[in-house]
Amino acid sequence: MTKIQARTRIKKHADENEVNVTTTTHGKVSWWWQLLNNAVFDNAIDIPPSRIIIRNFREDMLGYVEPTPARRGYHLGMRRTFYNPRTFLTVLTHEMVHAWELQEFNRMGHGKRFHSWKDTIKERTNLPLSKLVEF
Repeated sequence: MTKIQARTRIKKHADENEVNVTTTTHGKVSWWWQLLNNAVFDNAIDIPPSRIIIRNFREDMLGYVEPTPARRGYHLGMRRTFYNPRTFLTVLTHEMVHAWELQEFNRMGHGKRFHSWKDTIKERTNLPLSKLVEF
């Protein structure tokens, strides 16, 4: 799939903002990860998550990226369900920025480096990037 096709597909799903409960699966996370890596990050995230953890979190937690103990990779955690496809994609993109930060700088946060992706993500996907995901 070309970058243009990937961006078009993401934008279509990003427009699905009405309540339509989306169940998270390993396959879904992996598929969208590859699409977003191509469309947003120009395949700059060289290392996919070494482990994808899908589970119920407390209400205010939607996902996380955590370095592995040896710091040779990272784990990606995603909540089991999302209110709609847009929220799922927003959270996954947010966590991918952290994965990129970890890969490039061996640290991550919600500072200038994180927010430097805001305009690129909006332009390429119509998704927001913020410290907190609104749902």
